Amino acid sequence: MTAKKGLEATAIEQLVSGVPSNFDAQRIIATLPNESLSPATNKIRIKRLKGIFSDLILNKIKYNVQLGKRVPAEMVILARELGNVKEVDRILRGGVDEEKVAYLDNISAGVEGFTKQGYINKFGDSFSRSISLIDKTDESLNEPLTPEEKKELEDFKEKYS
Repeated sequence: MTAKKGLEATAIEQLVSGVPSNFDAQRIIATLPNESLSPATNKIRIKRLKGIFSDLILNKIKYNVQLGKRVPAEMVILARELGNVKEVDRILRGGVDEEKVAYLDNISAGVEGFTKQGYINKFGDSFSRSISLIDKTDESLNEPLTPEEKKELEDFKEKYS
């Protein structure tokens, strides 16, 4: 089980690698659905994970575009499949942000005063929305049930009571 969680964290780290951020891939493991939790809680967690991954992918695309890097076609397709068609198109029409490129070049060159934290302070954390979703509790993301979900819950209670 530990190896599986480590592999999942490594896959997430690959997605966010190279982007200056305070995002911690290990923390996302605690938000994964789990068979020991109720179906309602797992539904909340799945919805949260979709939001997190959608945000991570969109911001990785945006970061690559702003630095003039190639954006992998698979990443664009995945972002569109997650329902972000207009947002992806808007990001892809954007251009290179020379100020960000220069700052990152200075970090790479080891110029004093240019750090990852300085980048985040100046330009913001690219994954701040994902970080805030990870910080929320399952209860805070719980929305009222739709009529269909209420019926499903009643059917479930009736079946197992």
